[in-house]
Amino acid sequence: MTHPHPDDRLVEISAGLAERVVARWEAALSKPERHFTADPPLRLAEATPPAVLPAASAVLSAAERWRVVAFLRDAPLVLAAYGTGEDPYAGDLPVVPLHIHTDGAWVWSESLAYFAEKYGLPPEPDLPAHIRARGYRWSEVDDRTLRQAESLVFGDEV
Repeated sequence: MTHPHPDDRLVEISAGLAERVVARWEAALSKPERHFTADPPLRLAEATPPAVLPAASAVLSAAERWRVVAFLRDAPLVLAAYGTGEDPYAGDLPVVPLHIHTDGAWVWSESLAYFAEKYGLPPEPDLPAHIRARGYRWSEVDDRTLRQAESLVFGDEV
């Protein structure tokens, strides 16, 4: 299935709505069970990096790092976020991409790919296990699943 170019689906939102979306995203991440009612259910990945960089033994191996990064960065795009977030390890520089991706089972911020590539930080444990189980390959995602992933991020506000 061919998906429309992300620029064809851009929706301008107000600063207030953007703040509510971020607040909803953070609230969803604080819940122990972060699934969205869909068939199959979509799971929202934790996007907040740890306060301190972990020891070298806790980062992705060089052999796996690039496969995880490619999966996270190249999976189907749900939302294009034109702007960047801050990198807390680099003096709060606004360089972290914020696009939202899905593979039909998980929904995540592209910031996970950034932190995995730059620092070797793995996403939360269930997501790399899922990526490995899929052989580091994502499959096409239908429009219904993309809309459900978008609803997970925006709720009923768009």
